[in-house]
Amino acid sequence: MKERDIISVLNGFQKPVLEDISYLLGAEASYRLRKNELVASLSDYLHHKPRRWLDCLPERDLKLLRKLVGYGPGRVQYIEMGHYHSILEVSGLVDVSDDQQRYQRVSISREVYEIVAPYIDEAVNKGERTGRFQFERAGLGFLNIYGKVSVQQFLDFVQDWCDAGYGPGMKKLLVLVQDSPLIKMSRFTDDYGDYLITPCLENLPNLVEDRERYGYKEENLHPVPLDAIIAAGEGAPFFTVLMNTPEGKALEEMLRSIGYNSLDIMHIAHDIWLDAQVEEQGEMIYDAIYAKDETIHSDFEFRQCLQIVADYANSIPQWRFCGKSANEQGLVLFYLPDEFLNEGVDDAGGDDVPGWSMPDPTVSEGYEKGDLLKLLPGGFPFGMSVPHVAPDDACPCGSGLRYRHCHGKLLN
Repeated sequence: MKERDIISVLNGFQKPVLEDISYLLGAEASYRLRKNELVASLSDYLHHKPRRWLDCLPERDLKLLRKLVGYGPGRVQYIEMGHYHSILEVSGLVDVSDDQQRYQRVSISREVYEIVAPYIDEAVNKGERTGRFQFERAGLGFLNIYGKVSVQQFLDFVQDWCDAGYGPGMKKLLVLVQDSPLIKMSRFTDDYGDYLITPCLENLPNLVEDRERYGYKEENLHPVPLDAIIAAGEGAPFFTVLMNTPEGKALEEMLRSIGYNSLDIMHIAHDIWLDAQVEEQGEMIYDAIYAKDETIHSDFEFRQCLQIVADYANSIPQWRFCGKSANEQGLVLFYLPDEFLNEGVDDAGGDDVPGWSMPDPTVSEGYEKGDLLKLLPGGFPFGMSVPHVAPDDACPCGSGLRYRHCHGKLLN
């Protein structure tokens, strides 16, 4: 497939989008320009001032660009792009497939390669050296914990972060705040006020409605330890929250025990955290456990895995509660799926499983056990007479499990 040059890529955008790209990349192009003039001005800027616009990219974008430069121009790679777009993706400077898969086909054109290759290492090193990446990680963590905050709350956090000895000093910090791509991407001023949101938030009106429903006002953010906030902003575009707590450690240990590796665990924890912020997606937090259905040996163990996920989801900060967890709010937002709400049988044979006991065997109506024995050949075993049951129906034994997870599993 023929590569598109930068001019043709930019021509594919409407003028308002070009203005946004210009702002994000620090081009400072006049909004009075016509579209063709804006395209020409932006193209000229990209070609002749790469050091300047590379300094406007967040850590995630710079490291993605360095990786693609290492692969070479036109070389398609399968890269995990995360749940939100990068500036490179939005601007068309990187070609990304739109198939909505986590692993997407990504490449850069020879034109972009030749522009950035001489400067990309310098740009990444500068981001580390100046403390800009450190600032972005802390800021992302704050936004990830709370979802939506006012500009003043964000600046107060940044000052606290700096005063605690994490930041580069107030003088440098002011420069970082003024030039931060994170603030450019996350700050909005509209009917909801002057605020910043996490890049992972997809539906701001729903969050606002949830906070109103639960009686929360964003000026009252629930305090979360600073080290937990900083950890929540590392590893963009995949974030993990409160994995150093008992619930987080139990989640990691359980996922490892059923066959997931460290990279899988990071992605699963990220997905659980994100899905847990939206009540309508509650059961999606269990997807990783259902995916291991064939490797978990008993229903009791399966239910334990689900409970560990639910415990973690109920323990992490919720955007709707301004940083409180469901537990701290006095709620249990995340229950086991319906078929596991009742205690079930351990098919390894544990009489000590609470809440369940094997029912007495039954026989056809009209006969007492003693009478029927006389009619059967010697040694004929008694069994449990059950009606036909579909795999997803409740098991007739009364355990509360689906038939395929209970006695149907034994009969397969």
